[in-house]
Amino acid sequence: EANQNSKEANIGLIGGYNIHRWCALELCLMGDPETPFATPSGSKMVTVANNGGDSLNITDILGRNQAVTAFPDSFSLAPGENMEVIITVVSGAFASSVIHDTLFFESNDPDESIAPLFIQINISGAPYRTGGIPPIIEDVLLSTDSVVHGSHTLVAFSGSGSDPDGYITDYMWMGTLPETTYASSLSPMDLPNYFFSNESTFTIDIDTIAPGMYEVIFSIRDNDGNWSVPEISYLEVISNVLEVEVNTGWNLLSVPTAEAQPWTLFGDIPYGYDPSVGDYYTSDSLYPGKGYFVLSMAPDTVEIPCGLFSYTDTIQPGWNLLGGLDHASPSHSFITIPPGLELSPFYGWNGNSYFYTDSLLPGCAYWFLSSSHGRITVGP
Repeated sequence: EANQNSKEANIGLIGGYNIHRWCALELCLMGDPETPFATPSGSKMVTVANNGGDSLNITDILGRNQAVTAFPDSFSLAPGENMEVIITVVSGAFASSVIHDTLFFESNDPDESIAPLFIQINISGAPYRTGGIPPIIEDVLLSTDSVVHGSHTLVAFSGSGSDPDGYITDYMWMGTLPETTYASSLSPMDLPNYFFSNESTFTIDIDTIAPGMYEVIFSIRDNDGNWSVPEISYLEVISNVLEVEVNTGWNLLSVPTAEAQPWTLFGDIPYGYDPSVGDYYTSDSLYPGKGYFVLSMAPDTVEIPCGLFSYTDTIQPGWNLLGGLDHASPSHSFITIPPGLELSPFYGWNGNSYFYTDSLLPGCAYWFLSSSHGRITVGP
């Protein structure tokens, strides 16, 4: 007794063998009546010629990558004879495309050497489908880095996928972002998550959500109702404001923001360092990427605006003073022009003494020694 899979596997033979359509009707009555027939566009006529001097006995024809049927699949050719053979793709399911494969010919004579034949078969639709193969997610992309902060930042998510035996009908974005646009009736998972969108893309305004780590789950569904394996992405939202602890005495600070800030931000006159002249100076503004000594008469917590992901600055031979970004940035990731510019380790100030560090922290500033003039890019 034939099962559904064996019946569907034989449907591909209908187009190849030109069996009458009433046979296909009888076949489908025993299985899924919606299963489409194989079409001639899923087959290709090839000519097998015997260019040798001896008779050629073919016992089977096989595909390297695709399961195929051949009609006829066994025949004999005298020298100089040829045979037209219909090659049909009969396993798997394919969207409209071009399939390339190599045919191998088996013979009952071990001494016969038969060259492989490269073929191209044009598929104008799925030769058949089983309906049981789930869709596959191909890409989940973010329009920004996975670590973002506010200041009018929009993050666009986009996802795509394909279905081996059909087509995509639904998209699903879920997760822990507190942005519920409407209730989900399509959820493939019984999870206490929010539903964002049933489109292939959606956008979140970071200013509308609190800082934290968020999980975003993307799924797709095909025309047979099968859901894909979910793809999970993570989005970290950091605060627009950084709290910096200021100690009694001198502090070495910076502003991790894309715009200059007033000198009064730290409460006292800031002192910057000019490496071109090797001397300190007072400043009426605090500039991104620069470091400043600030005197405090008592411990305090200062709120500093964020927004500096990276910057490039000129460095001079000798000691230079650089500020940090709005996130920790490892010194080994910095890029210099010219490449390979020799730099010393970076040194921070804890209020009492200097210390070595391999990572620049937000709101802080660091000394380093350069062997020559150049430029340095810090971050992202």
